[in-house]
Amino acid sequence: MTHSRYSLSHLFLSFISLLAIIGSITYITVGLTPVSTFIVFVVSLLFCLLLNHNYYKIDFKHLSSQEFSWSRYTILLTIAYCICFLAGIYFLYNNRSNLPLITPWQVVPPIMFLFYGIGTACLLVLTFRIKQWLATLLLGFHFLWSFSVVLIVFSIGYGYDPFIHQAAVQSIKQLGQIFPITFYYLGQYSLVSIGHSIFGGSIHFWDKILVPLLGSIILALSFLKLKQNNTLTYYGSALLLLIFSFSICIVTTPQNLAYIFLIATILWSIKLENPKELILIWLMALAAFITQPVAGIPAIIFTLSITSTFSTNILIKKIFTIITSIGYIFILPLAFYIFSQTNSGTIVQWQWPHLKDIFSFLILKNPIKEVWWLNSIYFLQSLQGIMYLLVVASGIIVAWKKKLWTYFKYFGLPMIGLLLSAIISTSFNFHFLIDYERSDYAGRILFVAGLFSLPFILLTLDNFIKHLQQKTVYIQLTWLILISILITTSFYFSYPRFDHYYNSHGFATSGADIEAVHWINNDALNQDYIVLANQQVSAAALREFGFSKYYKDLFYYPIPTGGPLYQYYLQMVGKPELATIEAAMKLTGVTKAYFVLNDYWWAADKLGPEAAAIADESITLGNGQIMIFEYNLK
Repeated sequence: MTHSRYSLSHLFLSFISLLAIIGSITYITVGLTPVSTFIVFVVSLLFCLLLNHNYYKIDFKHLSSQEFSWSRYTILLTIAYCICFLAGIYFLYNNRSNLPLITPWQVVPPIMFLFYGIGTACLLVLTFRIKQWLATLLLGFHFLWSFSVVLIVFSIGYGYDPFIHQAAVQSIKQLGQIFPITFYYLGQYSLVSIGHSIFGGSIHFWDKILVPLLGSIILALSFLKLKQNNTLTYYGSALLLLIFSFSICIVTTPQNLAYIFLIATILWSIKLENPKELILIWLMALAAFITQPVAGIPAIIFTLSITSTFSTNILIKKIFTIITSIGYIFILPLAFYIFSQTNSGTIVQWQWPHLKDIFSFLILKNPIKEVWWLNSIYFLQSLQGIMYLLVVASGIIVAWKKKLWTYFKYFGLPMIGLLLSAIISTSFNFHFLIDYERSDYAGRILFVAGLFSLPFILLTLDNFIKHLQQKTVYIQLTWLILISILITTSFYFSYPRFDHYYNSHGFATSGADIEAVHWINNDALNQDYIVLANQQVSAAALREFGFSKYYKDLFYYPIPTGGPLYQYYLQMVGKPELATIEAAMKLTGVTKAYFVLNDYWWAADKLGPEAAAIADESITLGNGQIMIFEYNLK
């Protein structure tokens, strides 16, 4: 094959990675000012063309020579998919909301799932009948549809961390840098800053679309590369991956962006035929590293490992194999330990490995209490963990039979090493974190280990489609319907949920939250104050005012959730007492404080009168959605 077959993919991925890397270096050295971001953009483009001079001769003849015919059947399927896609986007956009929703499915009509399922079925058939460029385009659109529900439905934004990172980029825009300078998250900050400065649009806009849009493009182009170098026989295998949860692609955070870079690094490493291709692998691994170390450190170790395989010295290969194998197992737990000791100021406690939390996805459930369709989809969801293990095991068997030994060295070693690393990490008791955050470290390592199993999963899916092609049309149709149902079910489960079986608990930041932080800011009349509120009100303050006020190194809203102001907030929503609010004011050295209570808090009706009884003033906003209580230190 010739490199030009995937030249555009190569150029795009190189350019995005260089933007993240050079932007990060610029941030650390001189800061990301409007002038420096423009220079980063130009320099990245020049470096991209220089490093890839063998790749930017686009082979249009190859693109147009593939077997293809616009039969009536193909045309109808393409039109049907386009109708489903446009209908799905319409249903999402037409139901945008600034209410404090737990899940987008509270406002999106159920008929959207029907369009998604039919569209998925149409695309599964089309991937066998259309050219690669069109299949790549439609696959990218389907990924974008799958990843964009939160992006479209939640008009203000979803989650908590995204607002922190948006406020960080806003500060970088104003100051060029944030002190103290850290060496992580910079990949995301660079891309958002450059997109905002070069192409316009708000920082919130670029931050919100980054992972859903970039993830869709990068994944589609990566699968195009696999198809063109004959690693992937059937393009439908890429679509079948959506059977497994894709929640990492729905919200922009540095962790999720780093996962995307790591996935691309893995996929582009499956079939390396030329050492020159290592340039792109290194660029994507470095982009992952400067974005988030949990994905970035394994990406660097992995890239070192595959680079060593091109050495002609057998001893060097063996040494690097031993070093990287040890690195996969120990470097992340060691990094967690050092980071926690340095940043928390408390000693990390040891415990026996606690595996239940990170392996809970393997527990089979038998939901029988609700309507049949809800029981069915939750049963299918509980099978995902076991299904995943079976698919990986099958891929390992296929790789063994085909003697694909590089699969075991490239991807098997990190998969096993990171699994052991996750188990070791469960020995740490991060007691200074909130309960639900304590298993996050080990869980993230386990997820990264799962990403290294992607090549084995693709082997299984490709082999499955190959055998299915030989079956009768009735068997193929049955499987088509079943697979479409499985992908649609995964579409539902990849987003926050609020049904009779599961409550995601996290509310979206609402228009009432925005109104509340502005009312408080105006009411304070430039007087120093603090606010005790939940995460989403704090997120609203970050969105509107950034990191504008600090008292004794404490932000004036409760961030992070493990901080002292959040603990005072928890005491207030447990039992409002004047002593609690006064203690918070004395801690920060202010004489004015506000307590914000959202109506969705389970005891809001009881707590509201109690808080008002000890407050100097109280007000209700957003048609009763928000109650604000003002206190002044006497």
